[in-house]
Amino acid sequence: MTSALTGPLTGRVAIVTGAGGGIGREHALALAAAGAEVVVNDLGVDLDGTGGSAEHAERVVAEITALGGTAVANADSVADFDGAGRIVASAIDAFGRLDILVNNASVFRDGPFTTMTPQDFAADVAVHLFGTFHMCKHALPQMVLQGSGRVINTTSSAWYSGVGYAAYAAVKGGITSMTYDLAEEFRHLGITVNAIAPGALTEHRAVNGIAWMEKITAAGIALVAGPPAPEALGAEFVPPIVVFLASDEAGAVTGKIFEAIAGSVGVFSRPDVVARVMKDPALGPWTQAELRAALPNTILPELNQ
Repeated sequence: MTSALTGPLTGRVAIVTGAGGGIGREHALALAAAGAEVVVNDLGVDLDGTGGSAEHAERVVAEITALGGTAVANADSVADFDGAGRIVASAIDAFGRLDILVNNASVFRDGPFTTMTPQDFAADVAVHLFGTFHMCKHALPQMVLQGSGRVINTTSSAWYSGVGYAAYAAVKGGITSMTYDLAEEFRHLGITVNAIAPGALTEHRAVNGIAWMEKITAAGIALVAGPPAPEALGAEFVPPIVVFLASDEAGAVTGKIFEAIAGSVGVFSRPDVVARVMKDPALGPWTQAELRAALPNTILPELNQ
């Protein structure tokens, strides 16, 4: 099978997980429009991980085919190690190679930490963190054999800010750290590993967002006011940076975390120590009295308030 569409990704093969709707669907369509042959993976579950149907992935494949592109559907779970292997195998079986992996599959069962269950937390870990690990574990050896590859993970600004996102923040922080690590491990092998923190309002997220807000309000949690959301929050604004990162032009870009929301594409700074207070190690460890005296006038000015 060969795509009739041509562009910067002509001849490339891509996997997009969670591509049956929302941002993942837009990724799959954009990659196909750029010439890639695409494996559309989706379990067809709701955002909380319940339900399931292969129809979601098949519908996106039909959309790509109607546009002149080439795609196949897959309904395996990224949360299952062997299932992730079958997703990668479907790309090799259908197209003979794998060049691009977009880890996008998602669930969201967060809310107040006081009502969060171990099952809620485990669901986020299974799909987001283990799912990313499973897919990379199967995909990267194939990319190493080819001498090239592009991995684009999905994180979120929730990893450093948010209320009522304990599980989601934890797994997205893990994905961010994994991205940094894999970028360094595989850069010498012609493989880049980056991540995006997308912002978009999809149908599922709109409904789930209302349910989440009701949980937060019922728990009496005060949300910190942030900047107003952009008016254009369509999922179609997210894929352009993914297509770019998947292209030859981004061959030198690795270990970066990008924000993609509305018309904005940004890059996050890497976490670093922003202030220090020092004591000569020869004088021994800090005493509590020394810390109480030093911290307010150095790294913890809020203690003076």
